Amino acid sequence: MFRLSENVGTSHICGLTVVDLVPSDLVERFGKPREGDGYKVSGMFFFTNDTGDVFTIYDWKVTTLYCGEDSMCPTPDEFWQDWDLHTFQIGGNNAKKLSLFMRWLAEELEKPRVPILQRTKAGDSARLLPVCIAGKYGYIDSKAREDVPVVVGG
Repeated sequence: MFRLSENVGTSHICGLTVVDLVPSDLVERFGKPREGDGYKVSGMFFFTNDTGDVFTIYDWKVTTLYCGEDSMCPTPDEFWQDWDLHTFQIGGNNAKKLSLFMRWLAEELEKPRVPILQRTKAGDSARLLPVCIAGKYGYIDSKAREDVPVVVGG
């Protein structure tokens, strides 16, 4: 459905949500990210589908690029090699297809390799990804069911 894309138009891209992911998991699955703006963003992944929808995954103000060399923040190289969860921004040009993109992303990252996050609900073994939509925090499962995201704060 979606695929990694090198040459995409980024007009009309806006922030849609945030998600906790493992940087090295993204690199292992999709390769090295494209360079970011060299200030607030150290790397980006661009994804498209057949209808021209674009979604991006990128770090935001978490490396020494933004925080400074004397900060406790990791360098971009350290960040992208990290096996801990970090919050990433998800941008896109079609908010209506965000749940489809998130489901696809969960399925891609769920393929055999080191898991990024495993959360379960009682009686349910679905993999859940943390998400923030319209200021509400919760989880979306790999099936993007209507009862998810479950709001846990906001």
